[in-house]
Amino acid sequence: MMRSLDALWIAVLLLAGTGVCARAAFTFPPELEKMSDEEKARYLRTEGERSLREKLQVGKERYQERLAFRREVVSAMWTNYDARRAVILGHVAPAPPSASASRKPADTGSDWQFWLAGLGIVVFCTYHYSRRRQAEA
Repeated sequence: MMRSLDALWIAVLLLAGTGVCARAAFTFPPELEKMSDEEKARYLRTEGERSLREKLQVGKERYQERLAFRREVVSAMWTNYDARRAVILGHVAPAPPSASASRKPADTGSDWQFWLAGLGIVVFCTYHYSRRRQAEA
């Protein structure tokens, strides 16, 4: 308990010390370096306001995009809900399977190739067996 409090006080002191020495990472254009403090302050204020407006605009655009996406998701969910509810309550017959699911795959002619390969294996095994029996006799 005591160690955690000591660590907390050290962290607070370090943060306070770095906060005093911290400066904004902003540089003035070369032409403003020679101007008065009032003009620098005015420049900073206008740049800050411009930056804030840009950030607010980007934030609003992102918010609108997220909102539109959520509306689409909710709309799709309601449509799916209505369709399922109608099927469950028996108001509408379930949708027939899609044409691609009900269609039988095209015959590629591999059936006869399968039977031909099987027949070839049987003939080879019979021939090999009969040759071996003749050699033993």
